[in-house]
Amino acid sequence: MIRAIVTDIEGTTSALSVLKDVLAPYARAHLGPYVRHVQSLDVEQALAATRQLARVELDREGLIAILERWIDEDRKAPPLKLLQGLVWERGFREGSLRAHVYPDVAPALRAWSAAGYALYVYSSGSVLAQKSLFAHTTDGDLSGFFRGWFDTQVGAKQESTSYVNIAHAIGLPPTQILFLSDVTAELNAARQAGLHAIGLSRAGNAPIEGPQVASFAELDVSVVASLVELTRSCHRRGWIEATSGNLSLRLSDGLAITASGRDKGSLQASDVAFVGGDAHPRAGSEKPSAETPLHASLYRARPDVNAVAHTHSVASTVLSRRYAAEGVLTFAGFEMAKALTGISTHDVAITLPVLANAQDMVTLEAAVAQALARYPEAPAYLVAGHGLTTWARDVPTLKRHLEALEFLLSCRLAEDR
Repeated sequence: MIRAIVTDIEGTTSALSVLKDVLAPYARAHLGPYVRHVQSLDVEQALAATRQLARVELDREGLIAILERWIDEDRKAPPLKLLQGLVWERGFREGSLRAHVYPDVAPALRAWSAAGYALYVYSSGSVLAQKSLFAHTTDGDLSGFFRGWFDTQVGAKQESTSYVNIAHAIGLPPTQILFLSDVTAELNAARQAGLHAIGLSRAGNAPIEGPQVASFAELDVSVVASLVELTRSCHRRGWIEATSGNLSLRLSDGLAITASGRDKGSLQASDVAFVGGDAHPRAGSEKPSAETPLHASLYRARPDVNAVAHTHSVASTVLSRRYAAEGVLTFAGFEMAKALTGISTHDVAITLPVLANAQDMVTLEAAVAQALARYPEAPAYLVAGHGLTTWARDVPTLKRHLEALEFLLSCRLAEDR
């Protein structure tokens, strides 16, 4: 169960060219003037550390020359990182610099934060530089999404002990932390420390080994965040009250489903359970919904289905009771029908099977399979007194199906009065 996400910057949230083509040249051009004219404790300490590393006694100009050479050599010297951070901070503050971030980064940070994930940065650049960069991106100030910042003060990025130190500082077991980077050696070091690690194969990045994605949107944590947001949205619209209902998503090795007994209006990522393809919970997972077998059977039977929702709106609950004896509920002539996948006209009849409720999931699962075999074009089914279940290829489509079906159910409820 992932509870925290730690991200690299270069090649992960921002293009590698940002440092090479923008930040490094800016520091090269402005470091000398900055050190010459700024009198501060940070600058003096950095110069003293430079003397110690270089093992020479030089005046200010001599130290500037060494620092500029280190920039040219891409040295990771701590005093250089501090001074670069100070130079960049001024540049960002004055508007001379803006940091590039990939288009998928800001939406992912917002979604992850809203879902309850704790977000952190780990970069070879100084903490000051990290904060300045994320506070002045092309997508605005993103710094507020992060709870903490790590630089090489915790250790080198290719050393496993660094990630042990980060886990200790965060206060979570390594197994609950996900690390994102574009460097294989860093990813391997994180895995050796017990963290989950996924590579970012951005355009222009060097090839990496192991699990990888091309954007943040492809990560399971992003999918889970979308599940959390849709669940909260259903609660706000009165479709899932209190702890009722459940939503799930297909994952590469099972499914994620809202945990049992959780209030849907305040759902967090930590309230999502993870189960294998056999519908049994993974070790350490939250307790999944009792109706998990119904979701799992849909995924097994329909390879095109990747998202399932079960709601308890007033309309679906009342109508499922009203039409239980008939066994079906049919809509005809509604323009809203075209919001459902595969329907392009209002001149169509949509039939939803209505099943008797059962506390035994094996019995109910068999009844669902039989009903959908009889009505293979049905976009959903109803369980008497127990609401609506529908499905789709992804979360945005599932949201559209829910909106359309709940609208149709509300119309029928109004017409039947």
